[in-house]
Amino acid sequence: MARGVPSSLERLHQLCGERSTDPLMCVLTLLFLRALHDGDEWIRLRDYEPERFVGQGEHVLSLIRLCFPHHFEHDDQLSVRLHELNHGRPTGSLVELTDKTYLALKQLPDDGDVLGAAYMFLLPKRQADWNGEFYTPWSLALTLAKMNPPAPGETVHDPACGSGRLLWAALEACREQHGEEAATTVRLYGVEINPRMAQIARLNSILHGCGNQTLIATADALAGPAFLTRDGEPAQFDVITANPPFGTRRR
Repeated sequence: MARGVPSSLERLHQLCGERSTDPLMCVLTLLFLRALHDGDEWIRLRDYEPERFVGQGEHVLSLIRLCFPHHFEHDDQLSVRLHELNHGRPTGSLVELTDKTYLALKQLPDDGDVLGAAYMFLLPKRQADWNGEFYTPWSLALTLAKMNPPAPGETVHDPACGSGRLLWAALEACREQHGEEAATTVRLYGVEINPRMAQIARLNSILHGCGNQTLIATADALAGPAFLTRDGEPAQFDVITANPPFGTRRR
């Protein structure tokens, strides 16, 4: 574990909790923005003086839209969450803490799944055990994917996708074997029963550059097919990959 991750992440979660009814998703939203704009745009936001944010929630939201115009053009949900988060409090320290937390999480010895790591750090262990949510190491995910990599134009399905890392591993295996252009023709389909984790998978698909070839459904894969054909029949897939939540206690 990278030094400083728990303390900075817990502090970020605490700050978000002071102004939001869903601090976990606010933390993930901020980390997503930081990961999405890992350059000059984030620095523009980070370097604003904290006093300019005091009691100016809408000003902060407008500033974030200014820094990230393309991302917020059609995404009202993230805008609302950031408005709830920033309304009426100095956010200079919040931005700096997001930066510190992101950089610390990036140092973890894995694939750089910052959102998934943050979620697992913040989720109480008892709840994680109850849900059967466990992290699949990237090395294991990639090894599984290389045993049966998707061919160009094929579809990959994970009925218990979590943060989506088995799907990204399948895409990486195709990329290594067939090349970058071939990998863009692969379609990824994931099902996740936990709405928060499903949202993380969707955000991750954007960070992995495959948002336009990924579809994540929030559903219970055991209750019935989440994806149907135009004729209403269960969809068929070329490759199935999964690390099911065998430890779950849900009935």
